[in-house]
Amino acid sequence: MGSLPPPSCPITVSSYPSLTNEQVGHIRHIHNLSLLLDGQWTHMGAQEPRQEFLDAYRYQLATMAYTISVTHYHRQPLLRSVYKALLRKLIHKMLCRDVWAYWFNTSLGGVRTDPSLTVLRAPWADPIVRENIMYSGHLLLMVSLYAMLFDDDEFEKEGNV
Repeated sequence: MGSLPPPSCPITVSSYPSLTNEQVGHIRHIHNLSLLLDGQWTHMGAQEPRQEFLDAYRYQLATMAYTISVTHYHRQPLLRSVYKALLRKLIHKMLCRDVWAYWFNTSLGGVRTDPSLTVLRAPWADPIVRENIMYSGHLLLMVSLYAMLFDDDEFEKEGNV
């Protein structure tokens, strides 16, 4: 166990329950996945190669980011630098082309999502510009958690997202 914070610190380590071995294992697994090179998705396979199903990379990454954020906030607030770096890596992965490239084809539309559609729409590649709440909403929450937890506007600056 590390040293205790100075008496003036409002956080008392003993007031937070320890993580179980299983919880530590999950955090470590998320950490290991975050360290994979861009484009390498080992242990993050998806059933549908076009990334349109429930196990798409965007959902896996978002869920990992939520897990990391909640663990940091509720269980390990003193490990700020560890969780900040990890959340930053997950956001970086969310911005990788492999995660959002599905949108070009999806933006064409189809009769399954719009029964009145008679002609496919002109596609657009930007997954944030409109309609894609299942990517943009998760990305927004990830960067908002980062800003709130670490009081850091890194992703609000021009050119960072």
